[in-house]
Amino acid sequence: MVNDVKSIRKNFYFTEENSKKLDLIVDYLQEKSHLGEGRNVSQSIMILIEFFYYFMIETADPSLNYHQRFTQLSDRHQSMIDEVKKENRQLKRQLDQLTYLALANFHAANNPNWQAEELESVESSYVLEQKQLLDRIAELIKEDKDRGQTQKHSHKFN
Repeated sequence: MVNDVKSIRKNFYFTEENSKKLDLIVDYLQEKSHLGEGRNVSQSIMILIEFFYYFMIETADPSLNYHQRFTQLSDRHQSMIDEVKKENRQLKRQLDQLTYLALANFHAANNPNWQAEELESVESSYVLEQKQLLDRIAELIKEDKDRGQTQKHSHKFN
């Protein structure tokens, strides 16, 4: 048995501003390959309906009105951004600690009498060997990154 889906034709009237917004949405969905051939506006409106239904009706607290739900989603988005920023700061601090630990190991391996108080900032150029090591590491990272980009782009055409 074939499931016949009956299409219903509706007319919409837009302000010029909202018409431009709809055009941008259609362009976005076309660019991101979400639309099939033809009937792009109809398909876009169907996607918008599904999107709205899911976020504003199906998964929302029924006691919230539109503006409250919109604010809730916006706040959640901002709190997620804040959480990612916090995690990034923690990771940066841990990477800084690992950098200094590696430098301490480097100095201790080269000089058994080396003391932790002698460790210099990675930004200082007082210790020539440390500066040369950091410069060489930065150079290798750049080479690896460039090589990776070359490999990435060469695979696109295979």
